[in-house]
Amino acid sequence: MNVDTYATKWSVPEVIANVNTLAEDKDTILLLDDFHMVAPHLQAYFFQLLLDRRLGNYNLAKNVVILGTMNDSEEAGMQQLNSAVRNRLAILPVTFSFDYWYENFGKHLHYLVASFLKTKEHYIMEDETTTIEGYATARAWTAIAAELEGLSYDEAIKYASTIASTQVSKEASNSFAKHIAYIEAINFKKVLDNNKVVDISTLPILEGIMYHYIPNFVENVEHVKYVIDLLDKNYKEESFIGYIVNELYIKYTNEEKELSEPLKLLLNTLIGTKFDKEQYQSFTEKELKTARSLKLKHKDDILPIAAKYLF
Repeated sequence: MNVDTYATKWSVPEVIANVNTLAEDKDTILLLDDFHMVAPHLQAYFFQLLLDRRLGNYNLAKNVVILGTMNDSEEAGMQQLNSAVRNRLAILPVTFSFDYWYENFGKHLHYLVASFLKTKEHYIMEDETTTIEGYATARAWTAIAAELEGLSYDEAIKYASTIASTQVSKEASNSFAKHIAYIEAINFKKVLDNNKVVDISTLPILEGIMYHYIPNFVENVEHVKYVIDLLDKNYKEESFIGYIVNELYIKYTNEEKELSEPLKLLLNTLIGTKFDKEQYQSFTEKELKTARSLKLKHKDDILPIAAKYLF
C-alpha cells in the first residue's frame, strides 16, 4: 500500500457552512452569543475569524457581518478579553428599556406574568449571580409565561409561583405569589357573574390594571355582555380598551388553542363583525338572541382605538 496517496482532509466548520449557506440568498449576520464566557486560550479562533474572516482554510462569505453579545460582569462569568481581540472589536453598550420591552413583548405574555411586571417592573431584571438561586431576566419571565400558557386557569393560579421559583430569585417569586393571591382576592369570576359595571378610573391602580385582563375569565354570553358594557362605561380609557383588544388578539393568534365561542363573540362585537350564528354552535337559542343584540354604544370612540391596537 502506498501511504503517500492517503491524507487527512478536515471538513468545513459547521458555523462557517451554515452561515455561508444562508448568505447565498441574502446578507447575513453571524451572531456569537455570550462571547464573554469564552476562555482566553480559545479566543485565538475568534481572533482569526475577526482578522482573516476564516476558520482554518474556510472563509466567511463577503456578505456576512460578525456580531457578538456579552455581559461585562464577573457575576455573569466574564472572562478576560485577549488584547488582540479587544483591539479589533467595536463595543456598543446597551441598556435595557422596560417600557420598550413591555410594549413590544411583555404585554403579550401570559396575563399573570404581564400584569405582575406591569405593576412591579423592578423585578424584570435582577443582579446576575452564579449561585444556585436564580435571578430574574426578561428571558426568564418569558419562559415562565410560556409554561403557564399550557395550563388551565386553576392550574396556572396553583402552580405559577412554584414555576417562577425555579427561574427567578426567592424575593421575586414571593412577590409574584402575592400578586396572584391579590388576583384571586378580586375574584373576577364573581365580578363577571355579579354584572356590576365599574368606572376603571376610580379603582386602585393595581385593581384597575387587572381589569385589563378580564377576557381571561369570560366563559359565557352573559360575561361577554358584561365586558361590552364595561367597555362602553370606560370608552375614554384608551389603555383599558387597548389591553382588552391585546388580550383578545393574543388568544386569537394562538395556534395551539382555538378561541372559545364567547371570546369569539366578544372580539366580533368589539370590531363590528356581522353576526353569524354558525360561529356559535354551542349557544342555546336564548344565548343566540342575547348575542345578536350585543352592540357598542360608543362604537365610534372605541373602534379607532381597537383598530390601532389590532392593526
